[in-house]
Amino acid sequence: KGTIRRALREQGRDREASTRYRRRAVVSGHGLLEARPNEGRTHQIRRHLASIGHPVVGDARYGHAPTNRHFEETACLDRTFLHCARIVLSLEGRALTLESPLAPERALTLERRGASFAPLRPGVRPPPFPALAHHPGEREGRSPIHPLLFQSVP
Repeated sequence: KGTIRRALREQGRDREASTRYRRRAVVSGHGLLEARPNEGRTHQIRRHLASIGHPVVGDARYGHAPTNRHFEETACLDRTFLHCARIVLSLEGRALTLESPLAPERALTLERRGASFAPLRPGVRPPPFPALAHHPGEREGRSPIHPLLFQSVP
């Protein structure tokens, strides 16, 4: 749980940005996170997490190549494991809430690694998860948390 406050460069200028995040579970040695960007800068969640050494799984631009390769080979993950479960927009002065379920192949990836769907449903608090083993290739004694998934709620 924390907040990343780091300016992000856009159109040649540094722009203030902050992202709040919370680890909801540990799944096969990777964090299942909820993130809330406060500003909505380009690639804000991806850039902020990579800047603290915890890139999103599958992120070709800002990610960790060995982890991405592992998930591509073992889970056929061919894209960034990032999902917007809920977003609230202001439309003509009224709040418009959009929610989206997790794609079936993403849910299957999590399920096969021992995750429950509780953390993926907006408004539902997840049950406690046991820490699971790191995937092959991770160094013993080090606990990298390469995030698997985010729920973005401004």
